[in-house]
Amino acid sequence: MGTNSGNLNKTDEKHTVDVIVKNARSKDFYEVFGKKYYPFKSIETFSQRGIASWYGKKFHGKKTANGETYDMYKISAAHKTLPLPSLVKITNLENQKTLNVRVNDRGPFVAGRIVDLSFAAAVELEIVKNGTALVELSFLENLGKTGDLDDAIQLGAFKIRKNAELLVNSMRTKLPNKLKLEILEDGDYFFKVFLRLDSTLENESELIDILKEFGLRPYPIKVKKLKG
Repeated sequence: MGTNSGNLNKTDEKHTVDVIVKNARSKDFYEVFGKKYYPFKSIETFSQRGIASWYGKKFHGKKTANGETYDMYKISAAHKTLPLPSLVKITNLENQKTLNVRVNDRGPFVAGRIVDLSFAAAVELEIVKNGTALVELSFLENLGKTGDLDDAIQLGAFKIRKNAELLVNSMRTKLPNKLKLEILEDGDYFFKVFLRLDSTLENESELIDILKEFGLRPYPIKVKKLKG
């Protein structure tokens, strides 16, 4: 995706640092300006430090790389290789402001830049005025589904993404490691929280007790097939 105007100097290149652990890249690639990019097909740990920029009116209303419609007034971002969609934490290292951002597009294709923020995200991180800033990006979770269908329990649906994130963050520490929480956005712009079951649920009563703690209706436990 294109990039808003912002000063970029030779020192930006040296700031780009990738730390990648236990991730697998796809054999499929896409090509921009003669350079091939290989997106991750699976990812566990990823952090990156470099220059962030933002993009706005020129792309407002156009399709993103994963088929959504870019809205410059919503929190989102573009990244060259992260799974789409995914959730990352962006920290502006120049003012220490942080923001969880949904990645749903590809870019930026400018040397030395690691992430392109929507106008709304850039406002929150106070990057709009200067056009660019040194940031740290940390992968949080994959928001889409890859591979076979999994069983999942829907725990809630929210109009405001932050409310869905609050539920996920509060529950994550209490759940067994094999159970994963995920936020998916449907066509009506509801942010739905799902509990994915990576394997057969062995202790249903334990899960029921956890759900009760958070005021969620545990009976009956309804399991549905979830498409990413």
